[in-house]
Amino acid sequence: MVVALAIARRGARDSARIAEQGAREVEARERRRQRAVAMLVRGEFGLFQGIDQVAVINSSSSPVVEVQIEEVKGYPLVPVEPPSGRWPVRPVVSPRD
Repeated sequence: MVVALAIARRGARDSARIAEQGAREVEARERRRQRAVAMLVRGEFGLFQGIDQVAVINSSSSPVVEVQIEEVKGYPLVPVEPPSGRWPVRPVVSPRD
């Protein structure tokens, strides 16, 4: 009976370790996916009808959520001030068609 308990305990420890390793692998895969999507999102700055405009373009196949512009540089690379003290957060930037 003592042997059976020791085997059961070892099996439970091994199962927990395997589950933990699997969770770490899933997290790492998700981080890689997010980095790949982020590389396909870009911003463009330009003057349109006399107004400075900033566009966020999502060339990935997935929507991007909670997009916050940190800094915009105009011509010649001079920081552009946000319209109301802070650039707005875009809740979702849909994939480009």
